[in-house]
Amino acid sequence: MELHAKIKAIRELLDVSQKVLSIEMKVNPSFISKLESGSKPISSETLKKIRKTLNIEDVPLSDDEIQEFMTKLQSWRDLINDRRLGEAIEIQPKLARCSELSLNSEIQVLYTLYSVGYFRSIGDTASSENAILFLDSMQDSLSPSYLLGYLILKGNDALNNGDYKIALKDLLAAEKINMNLNIAHGGLFFSIAACLSSMGYSYKAEEYIKKARKRSEEIGEKSLEMHYSINEALCCKNTGRYDEALRILSGCLRYGKSKADSGLLEGIVNHNIGCVYLKQKEYAVAIEYFEKASQSFKKSFKKESESFINNLYFKAIALLSDNRIDEGMRCIEEGLSTVGKHGFLNILFNALKCSLSLCNDSSLEYIERIAMTKFLKTGRYLEVIEYSDILTCHYRSIKKYKQALKFSEMSQKYYKIITEGEICLD
Repeated sequence: MELHAKIKAIRELLDVSQKVLSIEMKVNPSFISKLESGSKPISSETLKKIRKTLNIEDVPLSDDEIQEFMTKLQSWRDLINDRRLGEAIEIQPKLARCSELSLNSEIQVLYTLYSVGYFRSIGDTASSENAILFLDSMQDSLSPSYLLGYLILKGNDALNNGDYKIALKDLLAAEKINMNLNIAHGGLFFSIAACLSSMGYSYKAEEYIKKARKRSEEIGEKSLEMHYSINEALCCKNTGRYDEALRILSGCLRYGKSKADSGLLEGIVNHNIGCVYLKQKEYAVAIEYFEKASQSFKKSFKKESESFINNLYFKAIALLSDNRIDEGMRCIEEGLSTVGKHGFLNILFNALKCSLSLCNDSSLEYIERIAMTKFLKTGRYLEVIEYSDILTCHYRSIKKYKQALKFSEMSQKYYKIITEGEICLD
């Protein structure tokens, strides 16, 4: 779009008439008309007056200004990623206005991509969802580099929502695009690793952690190293290498105390240490670490975060496994009251609650028809195996061997899938 057309479009976007603009600039209305039609050239002095009158001095119009503004957007993204939210909040309104008035689709897409993470960081779910809807509408017209960013964003969104199948599909599609571009940071490979480890593909996940580390080393990216280590420890835990997992997490704990957001990092590490001890059936020690994690999360967030609620779920499992049934039930009820009626954590808490009363037909039906269906649909194969084993034991105890065999075979099937590395996305 040429400059004269941009001026006209911006003026109309701001709902300012030619007459009002001419009065404010103290010129004849026909002068504005000629400028906007392109019949009269726009001098640098006139452009300066127009920008001041319309309050668009910071709106990027020229190619150089557009490149400079994109650099500003990338700096804003760094503030968000570094959790320097005070600084990010201060400059967001100006960036949003300039992006809209720039009439440049690349700027608008880039701002929207970064704004999703920003809105999530400040707890504005509605705005983040609107940003994703805007990107959905633009998907077919995105250049390869922006399509890459969109797929990473969409994949991470599904990952955060616990829908691992959709997440992995989008992230692997992003990896395929990146093979030609080679512009993605280590975060892409880390997200794929996080997906794979959550689904149970631990050895495959470790391959992607190596890819992530290699890419981070190539571009001098150091901020994700602790996250790589935590995910590596998770893979060790899932494959029975408990001592190695604890060694890695102990190193993370020492490192985390030196960081600005040490409370959050300590919470994540303590939670994962608790998960290792839970897997080893050292329930009292696991509960101790889950309680430490809970305190750290409470200090780091103004309200109950997803990390806090997820930690509460594992704490409930540890308490129930330690025969502290009343305390475990209180954790479950606290979790259910916090997450509300929707979301994946609601299903996890309800499934855990129902597993305590399998002789109740409604509890049994909830696990078999709702929870297990959701686990399979989203690729949560570790939960599929766990609850298949629970149902197998239950049906054996009441001598319903046909049903017991069904869930025993399901458990074996998905254990074989994740141990042999055959990624199942159907």
